[in-house]
Amino acid sequence: MMMLCLLALVSLSAFSAVSDAGIIRVEREACVEVHKKFETCTSQAYEDYKAANEAGEDGRPDWLARKSCNYMTDAVEDCGNMLIGVCNTKEDVTASKDSQLKSILAQLQTSVDKWDSEKCPAVKAHI
Repeated sequence: MMMLCLLALVSLSAFSAVSDAGIIRVEREACVEVHKKFETCTSQAYEDYKAANEAGEDGRPDWLARKSCNYMTDAVEDCGNMLIGVCNTKEDVTASKDSQLKSILAQLQTSVDKWDSEKCPAVKAHI
């Protein structure tokens, strides 16, 4: 259930920033390609998260919190960085990450036992 909630939050708050209206065709095509790669990246991040959950606990403390942090890092931070460039400025992507992670953080704090934002660099960087 937690995995589906996290997927829904990441998917629903996916980055949608667009460049100026005067984008030339080549740039539009580049943006489409960038967004496809971003979607592939976030899907892979979720598959990795599901696989980690299916594998079960590894005996180390705070397992769910660590796996949730890994997923947020992969899906939001790493995949989000793919959007910087022709289609989006670093500032626009950072603002989107800030917004996305703040809404996800509310869910994590209530549903993941032992969640500590200070221990998750991806979240810590955006709060």
